[in-house]
Amino acid sequence: MQLNVDGNVLHLDGVSFLQIAREFGTPTYIYSQAMIQDKIKAAEKVLDGLDYHISFAMKANSNINILNFLRSRGLGADAVSLGEMKAAERAGYTPDKIILNGNGKTMEEFHYAISKSIFAINVDSYEEFQTLKLLAKQYKNHEITLFLRINPDIDPKTHPYISTGLRKNKFGINFKVGTHILQEAEECKNLRICGCHMHIGSQLL
Repeated sequence: MQLNVDGNVLHLDGVSFLQIAREFGTPTYIYSQAMIQDKIKAAEKVLDGLDYHISFAMKANSNINILNFLRSRGLGADAVSLGEMKAAERAGYTPDKIILNGNGKTMEEFHYAISKSIFAINVDSYEEFQTLKLLAKQYKNHEITLFLRINPDIDPKTHPYISTGLRKNKFGINFKVGTHILQEAEECKNLRICGCHMHIGSQLL
């Protein structure tokens, strides 16, 4: 990303802010595609040599143009609501590139995700798993792929209001419950647990 002043006018990646204001009015949001591209490359460099797939958390920004660009670069979509799943589809994402995340999922969201055969659902609690077990019987012809959101009881040393990985936090499943869920899942022919999800906090340096 290049931010500079040329002729007393601020420019981002060679584009004049004055030109943007004239064309789109003010206020307006401006994003650097070059910076987004650089961040993707940085993540890919770290993961080079591994079997990986990067998904973008849509709650960070659901602008359809940004989603379109991320999709074109091969990124998946991490959605936390029915609206975000539909927004991902409007941006051209196929269901096999969408993950349903979050700790407050509704039955409507579960039905939509399962009927569309999205890539995976992150299970946030034992109760949520029980709900999905019941739905698996209803959707016998659908294979439902799950990740377990594990709470590792790790202190991320961030502000307590945005800490999500300690036992006292409301998010995720401890290892004992996770083991129990793995055992129960073996009884369900069309439930497949194939990964784990962890998020221990925000604003981490």
